[in-house]
Amino acid sequence: GYEAVAVPGNAPPGRPELGETIAFEGTPITRRVYATDPDRDPVSFAIVGLPPGITPTAVPDAAPPYLDLSGTPPAGSAGTY
Repeated sequence: GYEAVAVPGNAPPGRPELGETIAFEGTPITRRVYATDPDRDPVSFAIVGLPPGITPTAVPDAAPPYLDLSGTPPAGSAGTY
């Protein structure tokens, strides 16, 4: 005979809600974005479309993992990103 065991599937990580952030040219800004995975699998980050002067720094080994967005938008960078 044999035994069948049902194993639940892998649940995807939660997508962080960024909401709206307002930054002013020439003024430093920092925004922390957290990520979670219901299965506690490792999480990685990818982000596109950042304004000039803003740098992402991932801290994947923190609990929970997070991404810091920080920097100073330069003059002339006003817009929607």
